[in-house]
Amino acid sequence: MSSRTKTTPRPRNTAAGLTPMDDESNIGESESVKVSVRVRPFDSRETSASLISVLAMNSKNRTVTIFNSLPKENNAITRKKTFQFDHVFWSLDSPDESGGEPVGQAEVYATIGRPLVAHAFNGFNSCLFAYGQTGSGKTYTMMGADPNAVGGADAGVTPRLCLELFQMRERIEAEGHSKWSVEVGYIEVYNERVSDLLAKRKKGSKEEVFVDVREHPTRGVFIEGQELREVSSLDEVLGLIEAGNRVRHTAATKMNDRSSRSHAIFMLLLREERSMQAATGQTITTAGKNSRMNLVDLAGSERVAQSEVVGQQFSEARHINLSLTTLGRVIDMLADMTKNKDSQWSMPPYRESKLTFLLKDSLGGNSKTFMIATVSPSGMNYEETLSTLRYASRARDIVNVTKVNEDPRARRIRELEEQMEQMRKDIQGKDPAYVAELEEKLRLLEAETQKRAADLQALEREREKNEIHEKMLRATEAERQELLSRAGALERQAFELSRNNEKLLREREEKERRLLEQMRRREAEMENNQERWNTALERERVLVLQLRRDCDFYRVQLEAMESRYGLTVDYVECLVEISKIFYEKGAASVMKCQLAQLRESEAKWVSSMKALRKDHDNVAVERARLSESLRTMETKNKELDAANEALAVQLAQVEGEILRLQDRFTNTVSDRDALAEHLQVIEVTKAELETLYNESNKKCEEFERKLNSPPVCTHHSKKFEGEEWDALLHGRPSEMLDVFTNDVSTACRVSKDSVNNVTFALGSLTCEFDVTHDADTTAADIDKRIAEHPFYLMQKLYDNRYGEKKGIDKATDEIKRLERQLQKNVKDVDEKAKKIEEIENQKEELVQENHKQKETNIVLQKKLETNAEIHEKIVKQLHDAIKNNTSLTNTLQNLEKNHKNIERELELVTAEREELAENLRATEDAKAEVERNLESVTAEREELVENLRATEDAKAEVERNLESVTAEREELVENLRATEDAKAEVERNLESVTAEREELAENLRATEDAKAEVERNLESVTAEREELAENLRATEDAKAEVERNLESVTAEREELAENLRATEDAKAEVERNLESVTAEREELAENLRATEDAKAEVERNLESVTAEREELAENLRATEDAKAEVERNLESVTAEREELAENLRATEDAKAEVERNLESVTAEREELAENLRATEDAKAEVERNLESVTAEREELAENLRATEDAKAEVERNLESVTAEREELAENLRATEDAKAEVERNLESVTAEREELAENLRATEDAKAEVERNLESVTAEREELAENLRATEDAKAEVERNLESVTAEREELAENLRATEDAKAEVERNLESVTAEREELAENLRATEDAKAEVERNLESVTAEREELAENLRATEDAKAEVERNLESVTAEREELAENLRA
Repeated sequence: MSSRTKTTPRPRNTAAGLTPMDDESNIGESESVKVSVRVRPFDSRETSASLISVLAMNSKNRTVTIFNSLPKENNAITRKKTFQFDHVFWSLDSPDESGGEPVGQAEVYATIGRPLVAHAFNGFNSCLFAYGQTGSGKTYTMMGADPNAVGGADAGVTPRLCLELFQMRERIEAEGHSKWSVEVGYIEVYNERVSDLLAKRKKGSKEEVFVDVREHPTRGVFIEGQELREVSSLDEVLGLIEAGNRVRHTAATKMNDRSSRSHAIFMLLLREERSMQAATGQTITTAGKNSRMNLVDLAGSERVAQSEVVGQQFSEARHINLSLTTLGRVIDMLADMTKNKDSQWSMPPYRESKLTFLLKDSLGGNSKTFMIATVSPSGMNYEETLSTLRYASRARDIVNVTKVNEDPRARRIRELEEQMEQMRKDIQGKDPAYVAELEEKLRLLEAETQKRAADLQALEREREKNEIHEKMLRATEAERQELLSRAGALERQAFELSRNNEKLLREREEKERRLLEQMRRREAEMENNQERWNTALERERVLVLQLRRDCDFYRVQLEAMESRYGLTVDYVECLVEISKIFYEKGAASVMKCQLAQLRESEAKWVSSMKALRKDHDNVAVERARLSESLRTMETKNKELDAANEALAVQLAQVEGEILRLQDRFTNTVSDRDALAEHLQVIEVTKAELETLYNESNKKCEEFERKLNSPPVCTHHSKKFEGEEWDALLHGRPSEMLDVFTNDVSTACRVSKDSVNNVTFALGSLTCEFDVTHDADTTAADIDKRIAEHPFYLMQKLYDNRYGEKKGIDKATDEIKRLERQLQKNVKDVDEKAKKIEEIENQKEELVQENHKQKETNIVLQKKLETNAEIHEKIVKQLHDAIKNNTSLTNTLQNLEKNHKNIERELELVTAEREELAENLRATEDAKAEVERNLESVTAEREELVENLRATEDAKAEVERNLESVTAEREELVENLRATEDAKAEVERNLESVTAEREELAENLRATEDAKAEVERNLESVTAEREELAENLRATEDAKAEVERNLESVTAEREELAENLRATEDAKAEVERNLESVTAEREELAENLRATEDAKAEVERNLESVTAEREELAENLRATEDAKAEVERNLESVTAEREELAENLRATEDAKAEVERNLESVTAEREELAENLRATEDAKAEVERNLESVTAEREELAENLRATEDAKAEVERNLESVTAEREELAENLRATEDAKAEVERNLESVTAEREELAENLRATEDAKAEVERNLESVTAEREELAENLRATEDAKAEVERNLESVTAEREELAENLRATEDAKAEVERNLESVTAEREELAENLRATEDAKAEVERNLESVTAEREELAENLRATEDAKAEVERNLESVTAEREELAENLRA
């Protein structure tokens, strides 16, 4: 928010200690920077080291000599270097080379501080900054050992200067001519950021309040957002200095116990208000001079090796040295530019550092600058001391161009006052005729002075009102823009959160679907594996049982054979006994033959028994091995059961997690609904703000229309009852007239000047008066307002005389009412701040919920990876089991071979085999039954597979629908892009309209400049006419001389016009002004014969011209208001353009999101295809396994002897097939559920498509809204053009009046008797024209400089815009900035409320 700068006149008191400066003018004067050097004493560290000084100072010659600190060894030559300065101060205990004694703080202040006070009250800007190494005494010189110790010997320049400043102000204000106000500011530059040390902070907090550095073409460099405190005493200044020092950055280093880590600038702003007494007794107050004083305490340059700083202090030292290096570069370049004026130099690098940017006016600008360089005498600091002296010496070459900061009109009033004072002195003791003539001139000068002062005061008041109005409008607009930006940000956040929420929901649903699919596949695989394991185990069990039966059979056979063997032995023994008997009887030969046969049979039986025993042993070994394998399989089966149980537990956990995710989804949906409701509230607030904005625009338009409409004058009356009022009228008529005029202007809502011809009737308090108002207000409205108005001022006047207590009570009530209104406004601001905090809290909660959701997804991903590992382990175990199954199959084949061998050898079991064959036929019948059942199950499976294919076809159809929906979405996105292109086209049209508006505003400014030029010409013509009226006795002899002088002036002016053509902005206007002035001069030269009779007519015309000038000033203010409105519209259009750009980015993000979703859907489709192929492969594998199992089952069935066992096996197989069929049915239901899920997704996509269509319609509505705004902007442009034409008509009217004045002046010129005095007067006019020519040339140069400065400002604005864009990405900084802005808005509202109360 820009602040109003008041200018103050120069005090005329020379007895107060100020040097009189009567020759000062507003034309700048060149002056070099005054440089002083101060050498501090040795500190304790240097004293303990017994160091000697490397500096020598001569206070008489004002020189400083530095010697190198190298030891004198090996015939080394001591080098020295001498520097010349404006002042030198020696602070060591011993005298300097010229015998000068050590200098204290008082002498330093008297030399460099006291002149600053004189310059400040004379209207000059001034600056004092201390430069030097850290620990060299800068802060001690500027602030002193203790800033609060004003009267002590160690008091610094700043407290001494403030003390003398307030003493000087008291002496000047005691004369009664003027009053001075003093404001202070305190800032620091820390790490290349500027912070306000006097800004409001929380109690006990040292938080930094950053401000921005800006540059104005006429005001120069200023600080935006700085808090200035008005002070009236030294104690207040010291308190503010102490408060600022408490939050300033300092630290202890090896070089200094309290080293400043930032550059500090203490600012003093002085403003003057002059007052004079009018003929009517009214006191007229006008603005006078103003000045600014900067007291700079720079942070010292330091070497890191000496100060030994690390970490944050190292970064601080780096920024300090960088800024001081930039300061040195600026000093070098300015010094070189001063020495070589003819050379072409680039712009000094002011903007490379905040410090040099702040000191821009002090270095080569409008300021009287004093520099004091502080150095150390120690040889340890030789390099830093030498560098400081060099920079200080270079700074002496810098030349500043200073001028008095005073308004030209105020300066003219002051000069008239001085002229009147001189004329009063000249009157004393002079000739009466001459005294009468001087008194007449004095009365004219007094009237002119009072008139100018009154006009200036009115302009000041009007400007103050306009500034207050502009502040309120800017504050309202800033608040509206802030709320709109917040609403837009919240809308974007809500949209982003909603989009992220939907994305997370889709991802979660997709992950849940994939997890469920994987779990179903794993369950199916586990059930298949379990079934295969159960089948293999059952087969092994049956085989073991068969082997056990075979072993039992073989054991029975062996026992039978053993019993037969025993019988055979008995039989042989019987035969032996018989052979003995036969042998005894002589039949030995027959018995031998039989015995041989029996022995052969015995040998066969023995070999047969051995073979059977061997087979028995082999069967026992095989049985033991099979038993071991069976135990191993049972163990693996138990492990598989445990793994199944673990997987079931994990499945239950996953299902619980899915339930929790569903609950969280429900909560998220509710949060989204809450956000949608909150967004609706924001939309309602936004609509209310837009309504308020439209109402304010309507009011502004109505205000402009009222300003542009011609005024109407109506007659009215007001009557007051009572004798006391009549007594008051007769007792205080002049005061009552003024009070009544103020009350009527307030009641009628017009200015005080619009109430004229006020007359009171005697005998009663009836007043008749005329009111000038706009055409929209009727006389009845004025009468109604007068009747309803309570006439507070009249009542107050009455109370002051007859009822003082009642008036005070009314004032108290009014103050209380304003306080309540203020508290209500503060409460509204607090409620808005609370709403903003609630929105921020909701945003943080949503962000935290998003983070939690991401963490949950990460946990699910980890569980999924764990399940995948478990699946791999199970697959590995399955492969091991298949290998074991293969080995068992091989073993079984071996056993079958042995079994066949045993069958071939054991022919005795044929009958039992026939029985087994009978059982086998029964088993085959059962097998046929099972096969038939299997065929029915296979048919059912094929039917289920057919249903699955149909489901897949339906899924493909859904995918095709999804692709069509995606194509429609892309088409909608394309339409949205086309709409955005159309919107961009509208924005370009709006930019062209804005450019045209700016061009119109530029033309309007040119017209205003021309109008100001015409007013200045009118003033000069008026002055010339008065001079011609005073010199009616001029002779014709001076006419030729005047013509020759005017011709030379015309030639010179044409030459100036030729030079001014180089400036394109002012070329045509200046040429027309020069031609008009030349024509006027020629007409004056030809017609210097005017009469005294036209004087009264000229005065009347002058009054009309003055009235027209006031009307033009009113139009100018209206034009400025229109300009401000155009700028605000431009800002709103820029904000809308940024919002459209944000929508475009959001649309592009949505497009990218859709593309990513399409890619994810494509990947998922490929994954499903892969899973389908894997399922088909698994199905083929299952069918092959089923065929192998069937083959194995048939092979085992051939060896079964137990029909019931085979039947039970078949029933179990039938149950497993039934379970498989149920599983397939379950898969079919799951597939149908997936189909329903896909259909729901299709519905959501359809809803999303409808939402996109709705957004497209909203975008088209926004486009229509932009077109309507464009039409309104076009209408505003036409209105501005109409205003411009009206301004041009007013200008033409002024020119016609000027021509009438010129004609009257020609009549006066016809009757002039030119004299030698007129010749001298013309010569003086010629001198003034010459001065005017020089002033025009100076203005031309200033215009060119201003043009270059504007270009630099444009660059700085561009850089600041980029910096702002960078800063906008810091959310916490933005929040702090919003809080500070809120505080500043509160402070501004308080200030505005205070102004309104005032």
